[in-house]
Amino acid sequence: MKKRKQIPWRQQNKKPSGKAFRTELISFVLISTFLLAINAITSPVFWWSLFPIISWGSNIWIQAYRSSSRTELPENADTTNERDASTNWDSSEFL
Repeated sequence: MKKRKQIPWRQQNKKPSGKAFRTELISFVLISTFLLAINAITSPVFWWSLFPIISWGSNIWIQAYRSSSRTELPENADTTNERDASTNWDSSEFL
């Protein structure tokens, strides 16, 4: 069984690229328009297409908020947690 390569914290939490976000936003707009057109043609009484549009749109909004509010750590920042390093996980302390 292969061991996975550990990725440093700074590389795991990089901001998503603007190109990837733009691509997702464009596909959201195109697919939403397509769903609204299908909904208007087939059943204009019940707007079922709003359910996937609202859920997908809220997901895109959350991604945009997270990527814009994420702060980068300085290069000399210590990312280790002192409590995790010093804790002896002895099961007797939980009894």
